[in-house]
Amino acid sequence: MMKSSMVNFRVVLAASVAWFFSGSAHADIFHYNNVLVGERAVGLGGAFTALADDASGLYYNPAGIAFAQSNDISGSGNAYYKKSTEYSNVVMEQDYMETASGMFAPFLGILNKLDRFVPGLVGAFAMYTSDTELLNQNDRWPVVNLGTVGTKTQSIQGFHRVVQLRTTTSHIALGAGYRMSGRLSVGFGLRYTTISELSQDFQQSDAVIEDSASGTSTVTQLTKLYQNSRTSIEAKGLEPSFGVQMALGQSISLGLSARKGAFVSQELTSASDALQTLQVNAAGAAVVTEVASAADGKSSNPLGKIPGEVRLGAAWFANPRLMACGDVSYYDPATNSPAAYQRNSVLNYSAGAEYYVTPSVAMRGGFFTNNDSRPSLSTSKYTGGTNVDYKGGSLFAAYIQPNSQISLGAVVQSGAGKAQKVGGSTTLTDVTSSITTFAFAATTSL
Repeated sequence: MMKSSMVNFRVVLAASVAWFFSGSAHADIFHYNNVLVGERAVGLGGAFTALADDASGLYYNPAGIAFAQSNDISGSGNAYYKKSTEYSNVVMEQDYMETASGMFAPFLGILNKLDRFVPGLVGAFAMYTSDTELLNQNDRWPVVNLGTVGTKTQSIQGFHRVVQLRTTTSHIALGAGYRMSGRLSVGFGLRYTTISELSQDFQQSDAVIEDSASGTSTVTQLTKLYQNSRTSIEAKGLEPSFGVQMALGQSISLGLSARKGAFVSQELTSASDALQTLQVNAAGAAVVTEVASAADGKSSNPLGKIPGEVRLGAAWFANPRLMACGDVSYYDPATNSPAAYQRNSVLNYSAGAEYYVTPSVAMRGGFFTNNDSRPSLSTSKYTGGTNVDYKGGSLFAAYIQPNSQISLGAVVQSGAGKAQKVGGSTTLTDVTSSITTFAFAATTSL
């Protein structure tokens, strides 16, 4: 009898532990186009390396700012961001949905022509956000049946999960572009990057064995399990960049830029605790087992290195009303990072077009990829996480006057992939995800 109870206890405990979703929620450092940067560039799907003639050139190609026509200030007001991720058939054919949303300030830039000091020199300053997420998840699932063996049925009842995640990746950048001739410019930039993440994940469930041998269902074993984990990441880095831009005749422009930096400080702090109680049968005394809380952990190298970036772009001015452009972006791997944050090299593509409906109204549209840099998931090894490749599009309308312009539009991207969502399980779950951003931007000449 005692041996049978112990076997049942292990089975239920294993089922209960396996049910818990893997790990805490984390910032998405594995995609590089979650937020498109800039006022004009966002409407072009981020294909801006061969243009880059406003302050967002500090992100795309600092050489482009040398071709700016005037001093100006540009910025995006609060943008609305929403992300939805659905995991299919997580447990017993039940799906699970996570949603994140919030308001953020995507971009603010100032550009100043410095011809009074050095002919052909232009300086710029920018502040922008390249990733943000605000997740407040509160889910309850009443009953999840795990299966029946003989007269005994195992189930999880009253599953409850609460997740809070606040994360942002922001940058402050300075740079200068120098126009060496009417067709050629070079540029240099330096940006200060801050990654801030705070997450807490609480999960609770009751694992139950019911026996119907007597003709009625009787609870013979009840296991309650509580888990709570907290993580915080703070990282700061410096990333210098270099760019070159060249005009070929009157209709073609080419741009090339490279960025490579390093963290100057980074730290992860984490803590977790768990509580487990077991009641062998309805008449038996409850046995309480407290799982030892993990000691508060610290890591001085949680993210490893900052992936380097190389961008190549081209723009074609078909006529005074139509322009088309495209970019290819390459990102270094970060395989020296801890397992949870390892990243492979990745390529992204973007293409955009701008058409002047009238001299004061322009339509901008673009297409881009946002590929996942995580190593591929395998059923032979549990690594956790989600791997999704996105494809996106942008559409913006701009109202343009001699000394100012405003634009309004949206960026939508969606993708599909795989995930290991259940803690400790190597089973791959199908995932679909979408990201939508609505933004307003304006530029004025000084």
